[in-house]
Amino acid sequence: MSIPMLFGIPLFAVLGLMFAWFGRREVTFASHFSANRSIGLWVAAVSFPVCWTWANTLIIGPQRAFQAGLSEAIWFALLNGLALAVFAACATRLEKVARADIPTLTGFVRERYAPEMVWVYSIGISGIALYAVVGQFIGALVLVEYATGLTRDVLVLVLAPMMLALALPRGVESSFASDMVKAATIGVRSEEHTSEL
Repeated sequence: MSIPMLFGIPLFAVLGLMFAWFGRREVTFASHFSANRSIGLWVAAVSFPVCWTWANTLIIGPQRAFQAGLSEAIWFALLNGLALAVFAACATRLEKVARADIPTLTGFVRERYAPEMVWVYSIGISGIALYAVVGQFIGALVLVEYATGLTRDVLVLVLAPMMLALALPRGVESSFASDMVKAATIGVRSEEHTSEL
C-alpha cells in the first residue's frame, strides 16, 4: 500500500463517518465536549476498548512481558482494567448526581463544589491530557516509523495535521467516529490474521 493511501484512507474514512453520523448541525459546547450525551451503550461498548488499545499499550505491554515474563503482562492488564473499573464507578455516581443540563465533568465540579475547584480540576486534567496526547504521538511515531520506514521528521509533518484535522471539527464526536473506524480496522485485521492461521 502506498504512503498516501496508508494515511489518506483512515483520515477520509473518519471525516466521512463523522459528517454522515453527526451531519452538518451546529457545533455547540455540549456537542463538542460531550456529544450531547447522545452516544448509546453499543457505541460506548465499542469505543472504550478501542480507546484503551493505545500505542503505549502496544509497546509497553509486550516489552514488559518480554523483559519480565507473563506475570508482568498480567499486572499491566490488571491495572489498566482497574482504571476502567474506577471510571465505571465514577461514571455511575456522576450519572446519578449530575443534572441533564450539566454536560461535562467540569460543569459537575462547578455545581457540586465551587467555581474555584474547576481550576484545580482543569490543571490536573490538562496535565493528563497533555501526557496522553504526547504519549500517543510518540507511540504512533515509533510504530508508524517501523511500519513505513519514513523518518520521524516526515511523520511529524504528516501525523500532527492529521490529528488536528480529526479532533478540531467536532471534538468528542470526532473521537467517537475515529473509534468506530479503528474498531472496523481492528476487526478486519483480526479476521485476516485468523484466516491466515
